[in-house]
Amino acid sequence: MSGYLTEVVIGVTGVATTAAAWYFGGRQKNKNEKDDTLTRGADQIVDTSNKLLDMLNNLLTEERERTKEEREHKQNCENSLAEHKLLIDELKKKVEALEKNSKK
Repeated sequence: MSGYLTEVVIGVTGVATTAAAWYFGGRQKNKNEKDDTLTRGADQIVDTSNKLLDMLNNLLTEERERTKEEREHKQNCENSLAEHKLLIDELKKKVEALEKNSKK
């Protein structure tokens, strides 16, 4: 997600900049035209911005979930390793005890 986050932020910034330039440039050009053109253009900008924000929110939510799953997986691995270490230590003690008994 961190790779995508940069791309999404750049994309959102680019779209916002383009939309603002279009809006203000179009506004100047269409001064004498009906306000309906500007309203439709502004509505399209708002709609596109909302879609981009939804997409960004979805990506961030996915990243949080993935990070949470990775933390849980890491914790499970650490717990498993700790259990295996205990079993290995017990096995070493048993082997040492058998070696002592066999020497007697």
